[in-house]
Formats: sequence, C-alpha cells, structure tokens
Amino acid sequence: MSDRRSAAAVTRRRRLQSAAWGTGAAHYAYRLVIETMIRTWAAGVGRRHGIAFAEEFRRQRFGGIERWARELGAELPDDV
Repeated sequence: MSDRRSAAAVTRRRRLQSAAWGTGAAHYAYRLVIETMIRTWAAGVGRRHGIAFAEEFRRQRFGGIERWARELGAELPDDV
C-alpha cells in the first residue's frame, strides 16, 4: 500500500513540476496563443511590404527630445 501511495505522490509531483516548468498542457496552450499573436502581427507587417511575414522595429532617438535639441543648436548624429 505504501508503494502505491509513494508512486501516486511521485506522479503528482511530476505533473506539478511539468506545469511549473512549462512542459505540460498549460505551457502548450500559452505557446499557441503567443505564437498566433506573433504570426498575426508579422503577417500584417509582411502584407505592407509585399511578403508573407516580416519584422519591424521602432527606433527612438534621444528619448524624444531630438527636435528640442536641434532647436537649441545641438548637432545630433544621423545614425546612432
């Protein structure tokens, strides 16, 4: 009887560890949601450029103070 209890405890512990470590069904469900979101976004960007999927990046220069710095006479490099 104690062997059955300990086997059940080991099985339960492995299930809990799988869920916590991201190898169980919950991890798979999150992965599908995130993958779908990324693919949908990349497909939208790709459509704008005439291809199936693409990435785009936003570059923010000088924390949004570029215009103010130029008005004060600062020389800012074109590429950072």
